Amino acid sequence: ELGATAAQQPPREFHAVERACLQICLAHSVSVVARRLEEYDLLGFAAETYGRAIELITAEDSPIIWGMAHKHLGNIHVLIAERMGDPSALNDAQSALQIAVDTLPRRRLPREWAAAQNKLGQVIYKLDYADPSLDIARLSKAIEAFQSAIQVYTRVDAPERWAEVMNNYAQAAQVIGQQFHEP
Repeated sequence: ELGATAAQQPPREFHAVERACLQICLAHSVSVVARRLEEYDLLGFAAETYGRAIELITAEDSPIIWGMAHKHLGNIHVLIAERMGDPSALNDAQSALQIAVDTLPRRRLPREWAAAQNKLGQVIYKLDYADPSLDIARLSKAIEAFQSAIQVYTRVDAPERWAEVMNNYAQAAQVIGQQFHEP
């Protein structure tokens, strides 16, 4: 509790980026505890804390911190959707992950950028799967995200990640392919 209080009310001499980093550390800690102890109600607090960090800075202040905070927020929303049964959290995840892939500098953080692309593709695929009306345009966006991730996760450099992304890509492509073959 003392750590949470310190992160939520840091000294006034801290700059906005420093305050945001404290919030991000708190959110990380809470999300780890939530997953380890299976206390998934804590995920909402983690999401709120990432949100407070994001409110403190802009992409111009620190594109890496801004992008990573959105990436982590997106991941937390995915967990909320999966563990708490909140399908609307996938929409929040998509928004946060889209900001992450748009903001994170691919050249400086290629694996983080690729991880965000892969997760974004998964979220878009899940949103389409949950929708009774198939949206080929939406699935195409998922495939684009997977293709972007594959540019970083190559078969030689990251074979396990490459295989994961290729599996995700194949699932989305199969759904699209089935639509073109059904009468």
